[in-house]
Amino acid sequence: MYDAKDYAEAHRKFLEENNPSVLRGQSDPNSYLSSVGQQAEEMFEHLMIQRMHQPEVKNLPHLEKVRELEAFRHEADEIVRHDLIYQPLPEELDYNSQEAQDDRDTEKMLRGLATVPDRPPKV
Repeated sequence: MYDAKDYAEAHRKFLEENNPSVLRGQSDPNSYLSSVGQQAEEMFEHLMIQRMHQPEVKNLPHLEKVRELEAFRHEADEIVRHDLIYQPLPEELDYNSQEAQDDRDTEKMLRGLATVPDRPPKV
């Protein structure tokens, strides 16, 4: 669940839904997504290792240490998603640019299409 491919896919989905101009601005979107996914995986691993070496965790009996680290996995994942995966936020865009306006128009159209019910098959 916390590997580079999963993080890259989550970042791609976030950008497509919230800030598509970022992907369009990349010369090689797949390489960009792979890089972000790799950074996210490394950050997650670093957070877990940091937690494991904190004195309050390091000195716990083995089973308690395992439970503590398992409990921290969700928090570490949330930190990675907040700091890397769900960035850049749309508010950081120049909303006066034509590209930003195009993004908003496309997003509005996609939201509208999502509300159209599927047609029943003709009989």
